Amino acid sequence: MVLTLLFLFVALTAILFYEDIFFDEEMQSIEMRVSVVNGTKIGFAVEEGLNFGILPLGTRGRKIITLKNKEDRRVKAHLWTEGDITPFVEISESTVLLEPQMNKDIEIAVHAKKVGNYTGVLKIKLIKPKQKLFEALLQWV
Repeated sequence: MVLTLLFLFVALTAILFYEDIFFDEEMQSIEMRVSVVNGTKIGFAVEEGLNFGILPLGTRGRKIITLKNKEDRRVKAHLWTEGDITPFVEISESTVLLEPQMNKDIEIAVHAKKVGNYTGVLKIKLIKPKQKLFEALLQWV
């Protein structure tokens, strides 16, 4: 019993502190921006990235991104934002476990709470098991 607990402790410690032994990581960054104005002026953006255009104060803009797992094994994705846009951003799911060949739509919303121009980056960290047998460990990373 003690040996089993010791083994589990060592294994979990290795997973948490030495992820690179079991997993490959891939980082992606998507530029974000929004202009919040007083009044009813609205502007749309059709360029690359997550440009929410011009939003009137008190409104909300939203976009959908699709995460695609083209791997033959499960993949975990962590999503977060950086930059001065962060306090206004809502991500529908910040941690997602994708089955092989699965697509998942994630809503990214910006709440226009304060007049100004805000920029930032949506970060997506994909964690891919190096071997199929390591898939079970994804729940701890």
